[in-house]
Amino acid sequence: MRLFSQTFSINDAEQGSGQPAGRAAPAGSLTFREVYADYAAGTPLLPAARQALLTWLDALPGNPSSVHRRGRLARRGLNEARRELASCLGADASELYFTSGGTEALNWAARALAAHGRQSRKPLILCSAVEHQALRRPLEALADEGGCRLQLLPADRYGCLDLAAAANGLDDPETGAVCLMLVNNETGVIQPAGRLAALCRERGILFLGDAMQAAGKLALDLRRLEADYLVLGAHKFGGPVGTGVLYARQGSPLPPLLYGGPQEAARRAGTENVAMAAAMAAALRTRTDELVETEARLSLLDQRFCDGLRQLDGCRLLVPRQLRLPGYISVLLPRFDAETWLILLDRAGIEASAGSACAAGALEASPVYLAMGLPPEKARHVVRFSFGWTTTAEDIDYCLQVIGRTLAKAASRKDEL
Repeated sequence: MRLFSQTFSINDAEQGSGQPAGRAAPAGSLTFREVYADYAAGTPLLPAARQALLTWLDALPGNPSSVHRRGRLARRGLNEARRELASCLGADASELYFTSGGTEALNWAARALAAHGRQSRKPLILCSAVEHQALRRPLEALADEGGCRLQLLPADRYGCLDLAAAANGLDDPETGAVCLMLVNNETGVIQPAGRLAALCRERGILFLGDAMQAAGKLALDLRRLEADYLVLGAHKFGGPVGTGVLYARQGSPLPPLLYGGPQEAARRAGTENVAMAAAMAAALRTRTDELVETEARLSLLDQRFCDGLRQLDGCRLLVPRQLRLPGYISVLLPRFDAETWLILLDRAGIEASAGSACAAGALEASPVYLAMGLPPEKARHVVRFSFGWTTTAEDIDYCLQVIGRTLAKAASRKDEL
């Protein structure tokens, strides 16, 4: 049984022998199919990551700080995971710090930027208007506390950073740091992070890159990407939820986050989770090794889905393929708002999202779509489909059939009124 893409015949569903409760096959002869289309929110655990995780969980406990044999084995496992991650990223192992995930790493980096601004008397931090709330909110909190000044940089109608506006901000003598995600989590837009990081390096300005959506999907080489800080989270590339990494280039300021023991170079106290670190490293290695193959396969599926959407009246794709990662499709769907669409899709077995999953339950329009110039009433109609390595052509076709039938049914009911 495939967890992320199951099929159930309508007959079986009617007999109650397989279809999930509360879900129903679309009208007609369409076979119910469960499709996971929310890879941007979280990915299924890769086999290699699962194997690494279970190997260490099944081992007898050993604290990496202990000097006995099991402690030494745990320390070796932790060091191997750090070296594997560094190899994938083109970094030195000493520059990587394990965290509980991307949010913690971004908060840690934000504090580092604010502290640097105070010490250097360059308190201004530039941040794109389409950044994830896991970075924007800590920066806003630091600004409210007087720890820094925050300026948002505009994006164009596709959600791509306005590089000219960013360059102007770099000329401000009070600018001490700049933040930009490499890939947007809601649109999949690939940002000009490399160019901006190079401009920052020329001016002695710190650069923080959010690679949560880029790791395992784009080739990352920190020897070329001149970032001072980089953040990634394992659950975005096939690793377990609850672990991540903060990269801090050698010499970049990084005050301690947690005080206590000497773990993580005395910057983040607490016993390290070897199993999670090993699973994350295995996942990133797998995704890095399969980058070319995965991109080619997802590009075909992306084209199939977008071609189908263009045939449906009222569906509007927000970002052209050449500006984003394959498999990230934000579409403005007519007839219903995004919340209603998600309910209808979920009842048909399709799990998608409206903007950031971390903002689920929020009734406001996504700040990302608003920054792209969409009016609030239209921004509330945007649904994000994000596909990955378990997605099949049959999954894509099923999504298109469900959307098409839903629109046709809504149109017929309107005509009857």
